[in-house]
Amino acid sequence: MTESIRKVKGLPVFDATKSRWIHVTRRDLENGYTMLPNYCVVAHALGRQENGKREAIAQPSVVLIKDRNHWERYMTSSRLRIEIIIHDRGGEFMEGEYKLLAPIKSRMLESVRNSNKKSPTGKKREHHFLKGVRERLVYKEED
Repeated sequence: MTESIRKVKGLPVFDATKSRWIHVTRRDLENGYTMLPNYCVVAHALGRQENGKREAIAQPSVVLIKDRNHWERYMTSSRLRIEIIIHDRGGEFMEGEYKLLAPIKSRMLESVRNSNKKSPTGKKREHHFLKGVRERLVYKEED
């Protein structure tokens, strides 16, 4: 692992190196809350699979799983992302198998992004934020 400059709850965040599967059961659906990344269906399913030994934070595009002294960062599959959004907006999350993806190179924390991208017309692109969905995760920079 390389040195992380991002932290969540005081612990460094590292990109996962391997993808993994989670299985969401009816019990996870009954215990999960909407709009709460630490107590949602995905967080409950991960906690159950790890016998309650790990904490998780689930966002529509990213899932963090606590591993002793750091967080592992996974990207959500499109299927899981849609389920999280539907659930946050009052719909039903479906039971099943969902994949957490190790970030590809361009989505890694250390990748260089051009934040000044402009559209073909020359205007700066505006970010689109989903309404009615849990708040976006904010990383803290290490001092």
